Amino acid sequence: VNVPNVAANTQYVFNTVTRAWSKFTGWNAHCFAVFKDQLYFGVNNQVNQAFTGYRDNADLNGLNGVLYQAEAQQAFNYFEQPGVKKHFKMVRVTATSEVTPTMMMGVNADFDFGITPTPMSSAALNASLWGTAVWNAAQWSRESGTVKRWHTTYAVGYAASLTLVINVTGKINWASSDWIIEGGGPL
Repeated sequence: VNVPNVAANTQYVFNTVTRAWSKFTGWNAHCFAVFKDQLYFGVNNQVNQAFTGYRDNADLNGLNGVLYQAEAQQAFNYFEQPGVKKHFKMVRVTATSEVTPTMMMGVNADFDFGITPTPMSSAALNASLWGTAVWNAAQWSRESGTVKRWHTTYAVGYAASLTLVINVTGKINWASSDWIIEGGGPL
């Protein structure tokens, strides 16, 4: 659903798998169309193809432009002790990725949604693209690798939720989250 506005247009999208609504940001699209199973949108006398590559407003070769930014928040969890206050000391995200992503994490406690981490740019692996590299001279790229990052947190509460922000330059799969928690007494 595209909602036109003088300042900036807003798109609300429906996920047919999870049956949940979400909002796209950063697309000042005036109209949308599907042609040969590809999504296109119009912006100020210009037609853009959506969902190609990992950058918005990129050149035809996929360079320049703005990195995609993904933000996700896990459901709040009492960690099997709903009546016990806890100090959430550290959290580790494990992911598989085609690139070395830069992830920023934040922990919200007790259903407070005030923590939103700020992302930094992502660095690509030193590897070659298939079909463009010089044979026997280019470095082989890996299909994917595992990324494990610990993050110190100072959240205190009964329940916690992890917020993760990533600048996306390649495919990434969030596999798990591990926590170090110090339990207190019931209050």
